[in-house]
Parts: sequence; C-alpha cells; structure tokens
Amino acid sequence: MIRILRVRHGQATTCTLLAVAVLLSLTGLACSKEDGASAAAPTAHAGAPVETDAAAVTALTAAAAAAAANDIAASEDTSASEDTAPVPAAPAVVDLKAEADLRQRAPDGVGAPPKDATRKNGITCKVLKEGAGDLNPKADDTVFMHYSTWTLDGQLKGTTWRTRQPKQMTVAKAVEGWQRALAAMLPGERRICWIPAKLAHPRSRGNARKLGDRVVDLELVKHFAAPTAPADVRRAPKDAVKTKSGLAWKSLEPGKGGDHPTVASMVTVHYAGWTTNGHCFDFTGPGETASFPLSGVIAGWTEGLQLLVPGQKARFWLPSKLAYDGKPGKPAGMLVFDVELVEFKG
Repeated sequence: MIRILRVRHGQATTCTLLAVAVLLSLTGLACSKEDGASAAAPTAHAGAPVETDAAAVTALTAAAAAAAANDIAASEDTSASEDTAPVPAAPAVVDLKAEADLRQRAPDGVGAPPKDATRKNGITCKVLKEGAGDLNPKADDTVFMHYSTWTLDGQLKGTTWRTRQPKQMTVAKAVEGWQRALAAMLPGERRICWIPAKLAHPRSRGNARKLGDRVVDLELVKHFAAPTAPADVRRAPKDAVKTKSGLAWKSLEPGKGGDHPTVASMVTVHYAGWTTNGHCFDFTGPGETASFPLSGVIAGWTEGLQLLVPGQKARFWLPSKLAYDGKPGKPAGMLVFDVELVEFKG
C-alpha cells in the first residue's frame, strides 16, 4: 500500500517532492515480491503480523512528513528562500531482501557449536541478540518467531525468511527441542541452537537418528500469554442455557442491537478455547481478532454465534460432536470457548 502525503499549503517545494520520491521508490523496494513459501511448523491460527516491512515504510513516511513540515515553515517565513530550506538526510534503511537472504544461509561452523555456546536441558545454544523483559513463553502461550533450520552439513530445511513473515504458533505445538529453546527466551531475543535428533524429530517413530541433528536460528519476535481457564471449565453451570443439539452457553457481556449473524455471514471474533483440564489450545492475542465464514467452522460455533449480537461476549460448552468429534490432531472431548462477536457482515 502506498501512502500519499498531502500538504495543505500553497505549492509543494523541491524538498517535499524529493522526500516523497524517496518514499515511493524505497517503499517499492521494501515490498518487492518474494517467491516460495516457508516449510514451517503448524500455526495456532491464521493472521500473523508483518512488522518488518511496516517498520521501514513507517520510517520513510516520517521522513517525508518531516520534509513537508520544513517546506511549510520556509514558505511561511518571508526571510527564508526555497534554495536554503533544510533538506533532512534520508534515514538508514535496512535492505530487507539482503537480510532475508543472509538469514537463510547456514552459519559458519554449522556442524558443531562454538566453545562459548551453553548447553542446558539437552540442547546447546548461543545467544546472538539479547531480549527484553522477564517473561518467558509457557507451553500454552502463542509465539511469533522467525527461524531458519539446517542439517549439520548446512542444508536448509525450513525458514520463515522466504516470506519475511514471522510464524505464529502455540509453544506446545513445536517439537520438543524448539519448546526447550523458546522456554528460555525473551521477546526480541535471537539465538542459534544445536538440537539432537531425538529432540528435533520426537514424532519420527524411530527414524530420528536417520534424520539427524538440526541447527536452528530462532528469533522470538513477541509472545502472548495464554488466558487463564474459567472456574467452570469442567462443566456447564446450572444457569447455562442448553439447546436441543447439546450446546450449553451463557452470556458474559451484553452486546448492542438486535441483529444476529446467519450461516451465510462472515464473522469477526475475539476468542479463547480450553479443554476441560484447563489447557488453552488456541486464542487470539490482545488487540487481535479472527475472521471467517460462519459456515466453515465447527458445528458448535456455527450454532452458538448465531445466538449473539455485535459486542456480546459468551461462553460455550461444546460436546465432542459439536466440536472436533474425534478428528485426529485436534483437541478431544468437550471444549469450552469464550467468544466475543466483534462484528459480522452478510
């Protein structure tokens, strides 16, 4: 998306045109198309933010705005001439494609950890960039991370840097070796870890040794702590409303208006889901929402969301037949969801 800077003042001067030209040309560079797709671990839910490109565009937009401000000041001051108006230096811009290419190359000495690497919990890591804060991701937390992973002889096996988009997933869904690395990291931290085969391929059913050890360059962009399970997560309370299908639900916060979505609607929601033992298996983070057609979700959601109006928040207790009904790889048994219907269309 190209942002157009408009200056409500007389004629645009040379300074403004120069800044906008720089903005447009470099924005095109930052948004150049990358081919291929990452061979990444499974996601918690779709919609991971892209921060890297946006940051560059924002910086350039600020530079153009500063140039425009200087032009206005010069035109309003009769003692200043257009030739002497200050032109701010262009900010340093990271070559995003070059950075992405670099992150996909195996590091020097990829076959063995350096002497200053630290071994802990069965993996060996070297911190390349310190993180900030004091909260490490837990198993149920959602993380946004960049990574590249190689064999010990330097073959690239997976990366997020082809698309330059951080991968979003729940920590518990990562392989064991990655879980151990992430649990020790802080937001903004980057480290390279040497992970033994048995921790890199725990689901390989005896083929771990053949697949071999892995080296991973991990950068924890950010993470969201999982919501705490409600007190009534094990069973629906007596004041919950039950429908003929077996759905139990309870309104937590009222909404506005009297319009309800239909099966044909596109809904936008904020939500969290738990198993009856209190494990949070999926959620939207602070300020995040998810959008989808109501006809394309589990039966309990299709039914339950039609009971709500925009702004309303409710808790659903879904028996297995209205949830994933034993589908492999999905949470089993009764599931509990807190869902806020933000809006709907159609």
